[in-house]
Amino acid sequence: MSQVISVVTNPLALAALAILVLGVALQRAHVQNHVSFRVFWLILILAVLGNVGYLISAMYTKDAVLRGTVRDVSGNAISQAVIDLQGTGRTASFDDGNFEISVPYSRTSKKYTVTINAFGFQTSTKIIDGPQPDYQSITLQQQKLSIEDLIELHDQVGITQNIGDPAVSINFRIKKQFQTDVRLTFFQMDLYTSHGEKITLSPSFMQINNQPAPNYLGGINLRDAFANAEISLLFEKSQFARIAMQSQLTQASGPFWWQTECSRKEGLDDTSLNALKSYFGSAFWWKENSYKGIISYRINNDSGTYRQDFSVNQLDSGKLANISGKLWRCGGVAFDMNQIPNLSFVDSDSANFIFTSSTSTF
Repeated sequence: MSQVISVVTNPLALAALAILVLGVALQRAHVQNHVSFRVFWLILILAVLGNVGYLISAMYTKDAVLRGTVRDVSGNAISQAVIDLQGTGRTASFDDGNFEISVPYSRTSKKYTVTINAFGFQTSTKIIDGPQPDYQSITLQQQKLSIEDLIELHDQVGITQNIGDPAVSINFRIKKQFQTDVRLTFFQMDLYTSHGEKITLSPSFMQINNQPAPNYLGGINLRDAFANAEISLLFEKSQFARIAMQSQLTQASGPFWWQTECSRKEGLDDTSLNALKSYFGSAFWWKENSYKGIISYRINNDSGTYRQDFSVNQLDSGKLANISGKLWRCGGVAFDMNQIPNLSFVDSDSANFIFTSSTSTF
């Protein structure tokens, strides 16, 4: 209808201007032809009516514009949110969260149905008063994310044997960068053997793209530029027992007890040797076995777990067990005081890490 009115009234509006010019010209020329003047006034009246119609159409048949902004509950702008105006079209929000959709007059309505979608947020549907809608401030609630939404877990785990302690590393890739705060934290691994033995491990070391990243042990904010980053995270047993044992040996045999020529012959007294025997006797050692790791994580305030199963074969368990034999070899206990935080003893007899395949269950 608006197009029809424009087609009719616009030429009439132009005709009014032309008739006014013609009328002035006729008067100056003193034209007295009554027929001409009647025609002139008739066209002038029609032109005036056309202008009135044009003004009415401009006032009541104009297009509408839906404008607004999309933000999260913290007030952060959400970019690339899809705003779908039912029956009209859709657009996406800009980096500052603002959006705009034009509504042709033929599609204006007393009510508009708008659906807003953004990755990581719950879909929102609003009914907005029309035909000329007010500015819309839209707030989206964060969607509960799963671990699979955030990372691609690699099927290979690394295992190593710290002195008296097991250690397990997991590896994964960050899938994407988020537009709002999404904090991912790993805080525990419960390691189970097929015999029912359970050991709790804690995060102790992290690498991002092969670079140490100790500041992120407490959590990674995926709003930062971590898209496609490769992460390695090491879980270890609590080191308090080892530190306590080291303190006891230092107190008994001096600060250089670990440099004794041969703990089996000279150097360490019976008290120190008994402390070592007790420590290593109660320690966990990798054996040929099947293992189940239950990894606990938190996404913002939502907690969850997933399972990662792997096995250690006889050859690999033998390599890792070689560390135990260092206890009674010359050079003292196999403590490498220079390796921090991983105290695995590395020489020709023992591997630092054994890598094995795993299966994951979410």
